[in-house]
Amino acid sequence: MAFALTGTVPCVIARASMAGPRTARLALEPAEGAFPRWLPGQSATLRLVAASAPGTSRIFPVASAPHEGGRMEFLVKAVDAWTLRFVTAVEAGLAADDYALVGPPRGRPWLDGRSARDAGPLVLVAGGSGIASFLGLVEHLAWADQDRPTLLLWWARTRDELEPSRDFAAYAKTFPAFSWTPVLTHDPLWNGERGRPDAESLARLSGTLLADPATRCFVSGPPPMAKAVRGALRELGIGRRAVRVGP
Repeated sequence: MAFALTGTVPCVIARASMAGPRTARLALEPAEGAFPRWLPGQSATLRLVAASAPGTSRIFPVASAPHEGGRMEFLVKAVDAWTLRFVTAVEAGLAADDYALVGPPRGRPWLDGRSARDAGPLVLVAGGSGIASFLGLVEHLAWADQDRPTLLLWWARTRDELEPSRDFAAYAKTFPAFSWTPVLTHDPLWNGERGRPDAESLARLSGTLLADPATRCFVSGPPPMAKAVRGALRELGIGRRAVRVGP
């Protein structure tokens, strides 16, 4: 394994797979030592060192929970030339000697324990690949805070994009306070919730949670979607301090 820049962790690629259309999922393990500790909602720079991958790094949310310190996962969706090259390299198959470099955790975590609001119910609103920044949080809560009411509303285009939700059904036993609803915008055969996020859909799907003054709303998704959700929550009387938009 080649020399790594100061502060980065050389990683073995434990698993590389496709997690839906144009979306790659990497599970990494440190080649030696351990990852620096991170908190749900933080991000890290990621570089895939492979012949067909981009030669530079980018920042992505960590999609795994910190209690499994020996494993760090990332979701990368092809949305431009850089990410398309990254995803294409994973889809084509990586060589045995390919590896990854991960930088130190950065950014504000979803929960830092410093606010009384950190103990209240949570409504998580994801748009598309914005789900990546919630996967580690949900996994963390399933391990450490199973009694916290947590609702995940995930807006995606088609059912094929829901593959990263494969662990959600298992939480029915280990995380009984967790529930989730997928909402699709471009799947003509979908029999579930449809449409784009607005005040009506957020109020209906959240039930009584939004009426609880202790509830916090976290939003992660493309900027236009995040802006629409913030406006809808404001229309519902949810104050700015109760809403956070993340990566």
